[in-house]
Amino acid sequence: MSIFDRKLSDLTVGDVAKGYAVYWGIGAVAALVVAVIGFSMVSSAKDDASSSFGPGGFGGSGGGTMLETSASDHQVTRAEYVAVKTGTSKDAVLERFGDPGGKGSDIYDQTGQGSDDCVYYSRATKPDKGYLFCFDGDEKLTAKHGM
Repeated sequence: MSIFDRKLSDLTVGDVAKGYAVYWGIGAVAALVVAVIGFSMVSSAKDDASSSFGPGGFGGSGGGTMLETSASDHQVTRAEYVAVKTGTSKDAVLERFGDPGGKGSDIYDQTGQGSDDCVYYSRATKPDKGYLFCFDGDEKLTAKHGM
């Protein structure tokens, strides 16, 4: 008698229990693998971020590109950050927010074509986080990032 000749009534409770045990075992292993991969990706991203940014804004020993930081009296709110649109002049940003807390390169650029002219301001609600505004050769805003 082959497996295909069996009827549903021929199944025993033991057969069903074994099937469920195999099903749940495979599911548990798959969930564990996904959890380990997800955790390693999150902790890797956290390590990358903490190595480049510190309580003073940018800096540290881990990032590829660092920004020079200094004390800035002005902290930018989320609404102020959102209000600054691509194409805004660098002078307008500096006039609006004052002296930046840091200067340097676009550390978020994935293309290798990022700006080397970026300014950093601390967040009003989270001073250990900030906003990065990057400008092109014509001193127009090309990218902005919230950290």
